[in-house]
Amino acid sequence: MKNFFLYMFITIMATLICSDYFGRRYFETALEDAVVVHYRDLLKGPFNMLTVKLKALPDNERLIYLKSLEPEFGLDLNLVPLHQTGFSSSEINTLLSGKILVGKNTDLFYSHLPGSDQVLCFGPFFSDQQAHLLKNIAVWAGFTFFVAIFSLLWVGLFGWNLSKVRRAAIAFGNGDFNQRAKVSKRSYFSPLAATFNKMADKIQQLLISQKELTNAVSHDLRTPISRLRFGLEMLSIARTREEGKKHVDGILSDIDQLDALAAEVVVYAGFEREKPDLAIKSVCLHPWIEELVHTWRPGPGLTACKISILPDADNINASLDPRHFGRAVNNLIQNALHHAKGRVAVSLCQEGAECVIHVDDDGPGIPVKDRSAVFEPFVRLDTS
Repeated sequence: MKNFFLYMFITIMATLICSDYFGRRYFETALEDAVVVHYRDLLKGPFNMLTVKLKALPDNERLIYLKSLEPEFGLDLNLVPLHQTGFSSSEINTLLSGKILVGKNTDLFYSHLPGSDQVLCFGPFFSDQQAHLLKNIAVWAGFTFFVAIFSLLWVGLFGWNLSKVRRAAIAFGNGDFNQRAKVSKRSYFSPLAATFNKMADKIQQLLISQKELTNAVSHDLRTPISRLRFGLEMLSIARTREEGKKHVDGILSDIDQLDALAAEVVVYAGFEREKPDLAIKSVCLHPWIEELVHTWRPGPGLTACKISILPDADNINASLDPRHFGRAVNNLIQNALHHAKGRVAVSLCQEGAECVIHVDDDGPGIPVKDRSAVFEPFVRLDTS
């Protein structure tokens, strides 16, 4: 955080110094030109008045007269020999042409006294250049101080909010999955905190889902494994060939169940890891559903699945992935066959722009409070 403060402070100060430099170099020059023109216009009258008065006085009285007027003018008045001014030839030509010459610091103004080799000098307007320099230093020192205070406060608030996100990330990484970053909505880090919290929610949900999946799969594995062990024990003591074949068929059925469970886990893991590539295409639902239903055979005590297609839904086409969507419908039919007392019906209808597939059975049904849970993978409503 100290480095961030230094970088920010140095950047602000460098920007201000560069702005001041280029401002003085380009804009102050233009301002000085405007000031020069302004002062030239203001000083034309006093220069002309003094020139007329000085021309009427002897040479030895001119300087005395100027000094007597200094209190009235509030600045120094001098007569300087032209050859002692040190002006360049162009500056001398300016004076000899009757124009007012401005000094380098725009604080001294010169005018040639006609008919003589003397120059009338006004100024300096700033009597103490050192005081002017000290004033600039004081202004910059005060400005630097306030910039430092502002930067420190801003960086402190910046670091305080950043530390909240950092502490939440550390706690989450150490296993506290309920940890969330709490910062103000007006904070600069609000989007970062929201992104972190969203990621934390997803990771926590994935961990809960994986835990539930592990518990459910272990439960589903325990039942067929127990039956396999029991079947093997019974097979070892079978007395007849028919009795042994019955136990072998039961063992093969349990192996098929384990194989189906493994396939379900693989498919679920694929969906959890990444979005699958769906082969979407247009499918006529009536023959497609008939084909799905006819693959099922009723179990003991169950009649075959009945299909009901309304007239307005006879030629409905839908865009779907036949493989994955068929898997979803098959799961519904399999569940209905497992819990039905004697009737399972599959119907298709159209509601506006949507196609609706109903899978109904005459079983006990799902309690209203548990209906949202049945869409979670491997969930068992009957925990016994």
